Amino acid sequence: MALAIPYTFTGGVGNKAKASQVNANFQAIAAKFQEGPGGIGDADCAATMGLKGSKLSNIPGSRIPNDRFEDDTVDARVLRDDASVDANRSVTTDHIRDGAVTTAKVGANAVVNSKIKFTEYSALASTLFGTASIGAHASRYASTGLDKTTLRLVGVYIESAGIYTAGSDQAPAPILHAFTRAADSLVYLALTNAHSSSLTISDYTVRLVYVSNS
Repeated sequence: MALAIPYTFTGGVGNKAKASQVNANFQAIAAKFQEGPGGIGDADCAATMGLKGSKLSNIPGSRIPNDRFEDDTVDARVLRDDASVDANRSVTTDHIRDGAVTTAKVGANAVVNSKIKFTEYSALASTLFGTASIGAHASRYASTGLDKTTLRLVGVYIESAGIYTAGSDQAPAPILHAFTRAADSLVYLALTNAHSSSLTISDYTVRLVYVSNS
């Protein structure tokens, strides 16, 4: 809003301004610099005025509130970045909403083993299968107690306390595999003895590696 001066004075002999008129002009000017109707508005500011950001308040409660920004105003140029100092980067864990990172936002080959939470189930073979030995060409199976609906299986393997010598003929090692049944949602392990004679399994540990869905 333009500043309106109520009285205009003309110079010359005998032309006098009344104190009330002068005061009214001063009051009009003073009112322009007070908050409220008639105060300084957008129209009073030149488009080229170049107001410095340092003139804006940095006091909590007096700074620019977020509802004064136009939608999509804050872009990548405004957010602070740093090629090497992590503490200088703007976005932190708490800025990202749950479920906000979608498959399309993850770069190809970006997820490596160190970023995947693997879980391992292990048990002594004799304890899990309830026997110290397995007969010739026989198998034993037992439940791990793991719910197949809550995990993704990565692999199974056997760890032996005995010594197998590479490059020489030896009796077949037992065969371990995992399976599920339609009757329940559990994951089972089966150990098969490919020997033509009974196999002692007390020195074997069976292991199952998986990734949890949760």
